[in-house]
Amino acid sequence: MARIIVIITAFLWMSFFVWEYGVFHHPLVAFFPLYGLYPGVVSSDSPGYSPTTIQVWAVGAGIVFLSLAVTAMWLKSKVVAIAFMVLFLASAFAITIRISSVLHD
Repeated sequence: MARIIVIITAFLWMSFFVWEYGVFHHPLVAFFPLYGLYPGVVSSDSPGYSPTTIQVWAVGAGIVFLSLAVTAMWLKSKVVAIAFMVLFLASAFAITIRISSVLHD
C-alpha cells in the first residue's frame, strides 16, 4: 500500500511536470509545492523577501520530499508514505492559497 501511495503521488506530479513542459516549455509551476511551506514572504516586491533564502528552503523541501518518498518505497512504510503525500499536498495547497492572495492584492 505504501508504494502505491508514493507512486500515485509521484505519477500525478510527473504528469503535470511533463504536460507543463510540453505546453509552456518551462515547468516552473510544477516546482511550486517545494515553496509551499516556506515561512517567509513569497512576493518579491514585499519587504523581507530574500531570493536566496526561498531557494535554499525549496532545495531543503525537495530533499525532505525525496527522502520521504524513497524511505516509504524502500521500507514499505505506510506511515511514511502518508506523511509524504500529506506534506506534499499541504505544501501544494498552501502555495496555491499564498499565490492567489498575492495576486488578489
